[in-house]
Amino acid sequence: MATTPEYISYDGNPTNPNGLTPFGIFDSEALFQTDGPKVANFVATRLGYPIMDVELQDMQIYTCLEESIIEYGKQVNQFRIRDNMYTLMGTSTSEDFTQKNIIATPLDQIVRLSAEYGTEALSGGNVELKRGHITASAETASYDLNALWATPNESGEPLEIRKVYHQGSPAISRYYDPFAATGLGITNLMSEFGFSDYSPAITFVMMPAYEDMLRVQAIEINDVIRKSQYTFTLSNNKLRISPIPLNSFAVWFDYYVASEKSGSAIQVGRSVTLATGTVSLTSGSTDLTVTDAGHGASVGDKVNIVGVPGSTLGGIAVSYFNKTHTVASVTANTWIAALGATPTVTAAAWGGSVIAAYGIGVNQFVSDPSNVPLSHIQYANINSVGKVWIYKYTLALAKELLGLIRSKYQSVPIPNADIRMDGELLRREAVQEKQELVKELQETLHASGRFEQMKAQAEAADHQNKILQKVPIPIYVM
Repeated sequence: MATTPEYISYDGNPTNPNGLTPFGIFDSEALFQTDGPKVANFVATRLGYPIMDVELQDMQIYTCLEESIIEYGKQVNQFRIRDNMYTLMGTSTSEDFTQKNIIATPLDQIVRLSAEYGTEALSGGNVELKRGHITASAETASYDLNALWATPNESGEPLEIRKVYHQGSPAISRYYDPFAATGLGITNLMSEFGFSDYSPAITFVMMPAYEDMLRVQAIEINDVIRKSQYTFTLSNNKLRISPIPLNSFAVWFDYYVASEKSGSAIQVGRSVTLATGTVSLTSGSTDLTVTDAGHGASVGDKVNIVGVPGSTLGGIAVSYFNKTHTVASVTANTWIAALGATPTVTAAAWGGSVIAAYGIGVNQFVSDPSNVPLSHIQYANINSVGKVWIYKYTLALAKELLGLIRSKYQSVPIPNADIRMDGELLRREAVQEKQELVKELQETLHASGRFEQMKAQAEAADHQNKILQKVPIPIYVM
């Protein structure tokens, strides 16, 4: 024989919410346990209890309450990420920023960006700009810089040539050339005046400054028209110079080591100035040991070291340090990485200017919104304004749930009539109320953001100035 299912509705006696919520995030909070039954009675009363049956249990209302607190915290934390993301990038993920005042500037990010731009613009940067040279031979115009310089001097590392010093002598150096048609060749004229015994005789010639400018310009134009031009082409580090040399001379050039430059683009999470003697090498071992108390590095993290003084350390060129290294092992105060070269003597680098730049390893530093260290906001730490929003959102969620339950049947037949259920109406109202509450909260958060607050302060200052302009200025009569 079929049994009639038990009719379930709110009974007005909510129990302690501890253990009745799906995630249990706030169950252990004393205030949550105290307010939970109050919120359940508030929601049930707003939905018609006790005049009308409310087909909900206290457990379902507590679920709505937990979701409301989570939603409130999510909106607040999302806003804080948007408002502070540039400042938070590169900070440690071990520090929880939930409901903490973030006082910082993006200067660290700007400085690192500026260093990258400086590298490209040859105006500084964080990569050493090196200088090398080759010997140009008579009757030879083409030279392979990789073979002639990179292989013997940079262990075959690819070079990025930034400047080649190959040009003719400046016009000013030929200003007094008596054998050039454009130079100042008036020595014979000076001897007629008896000035030939003086050196130089032309000291006695007084001419306006524009004469010098025109003469220099004439020398340069003469070079362009009548002489072969000093120029060069560079393709894949194959240098071709013109004119073809008639004798041997040095051709100098500035360059970057490509691997050092690419290493500089490591996404830095933290830069720390190391103390004295903290970068150490042991003769015969490729291990690079760095002492940095509280480094926070993990195996697999990417790091590089800049500012090692001198040209060598332990018999190894300092260029080997300013590359990306992978942390192989860590202790509480040290980390070790393979240097890629074997030192010939034991040595330690002096600190002060030596900086270790820690990159993003295993989610150690903030890189994007997904790993910003923000946790759920505790219910007890939310002020009265936030709690009011939570109560209203809980009511909207409960109304939506009740509408879903009542929507199972559009109508209930009774003798000579049908009772129409209001499930769809409740659901539509609940969806609209939730949207309005979220919009209200987002507008409040936006208005309290750093940028909007600065705009408000600027407007207030402008209005204050206008008010002060109306203040009469006393006139003193002597």
